Amino acid sequence: MVSVSVVIPVRNGAPDLLRCLLSIAHSRVTPFECIVVDDASSDTSAQIAGDFGATVLRLRKQSGPAVARNLGVQSARGDVVLFIDADVSLLPDAIERLIEHFAADPDLTAVFGSYADRCPNPDFFSLYKNLQHAFVHRSASGAASTFWSGCGAIRRKRFLAYGGFDETYGRPCIEDIELGTRLARIGEKIRVDGAIQVEHRKQYKFLSMVRSDLFDRAIPWTQLILREGKMPNTLNVANGQRTAAALVWVFLALVSGSALFHGVEALTPWAAMILLAVAACLIIRRGRSANISWATVALLLGLAAASRLQLEDFDKITLAAAAALSGVLFINRKFYRFLADRGGWALAIAAVPFHLLYYVYGVIGFVFGAVLYVVHPPAPVPIVTSKLRTSDSATEVGALR
Repeated sequence: MVSVSVVIPVRNGAPDLLRCLLSIAHSRVTPFECIVVDDASSDTSAQIAGDFGATVLRLRKQSGPAVARNLGVQSARGDVVLFIDADVSLLPDAIERLIEHFAADPDLTAVFGSYADRCPNPDFFSLYKNLQHAFVHRSASGAASTFWSGCGAIRRKRFLAYGGFDETYGRPCIEDIELGTRLARIGEKIRVDGAIQVEHRKQYKFLSMVRSDLFDRAIPWTQLILREGKMPNTLNVANGQRTAAALVWVFLALVSGSALFHGVEALTPWAAMILLAVAACLIIRRGRSANISWATVALLLGLAAASRLQLEDFDKITLAAAAALSGVLFINRKFYRFLADRGGWALAIAAVPFHLLYYVYGVIGFVFGAVLYVVHPPAPVPIVTSKLRTSDSATEVGALR
């Protein structure tokens, strides 16, 4: 039987951590141990973990999740270490499923899962972002060349042998992607199984979503890709997604050209589309009168703009822009269908303009990341390190109930 040690980094996440620990207690298979690494929290996270019966490791100064996870692995005693974030809850069969993977394949180094369809925060951006993540991971089920620490397991001995997470990432970033890339480079076997799921309780706002996508994903991932000298064909950077990003920029160039030559009236079709999508976005947060009011305004303005459309509005440039947009929608048809199946067509329609924007700032992040790489290229992480950092830590020991 494969023994599993669960490692959870936490910083000021007491309410979410309690739900996370309860989900572990309700799992079909009880892990060998649960280790919570408190990253210098100022709330009651460490106390909650200790009262629950977990082993608690406390960092005296904030060091980031990479350091916290590495410290947790050093104290772990299981054959496999399961990393989960403090703001997720394991589905009851998650540990059982990952154990089956390791038991069936002795050569398997790591396996990770995805977010569940259910999102405790029903607002648009939380639904959209969680389902986008879930779709990407489930679409890539099978062999992988990356890793995800939100719900990912790895054989402890191999993790230690290859140096663990890169501790130069001082905040939640792509330290898990970097580890997976490093392991894949030397031929270690990694799998993604979308049936291994966790519910994610993080609440996204528009600005926090863009900030995370841009500064914690696009820019550092670009630097990693350039460091490795290889563009992966998986997850968010698969060939189809790169094509869609190019088509979005073609679409923007054509729309801008149309407005330049024919005036702002040429933007009417796109204004109508955006307003109708915004109305759908606001309707999703039903039950709040302010949102319903604004949704009504957006809906009426969108319908008014659509009613003004005439055949001559669709000149050759506009038709070419529509063709480019259609290409993006076609490439992502399965994603929009996925959103519609889980949240209704209002969610799918509302997601379109924000998904297009995702491609826009994704390309901007790639360019910015490339510039940063040229100016200050990151040093490669050695494949083997003799010891993971364990300084600035104190330990309280308990047993999982």
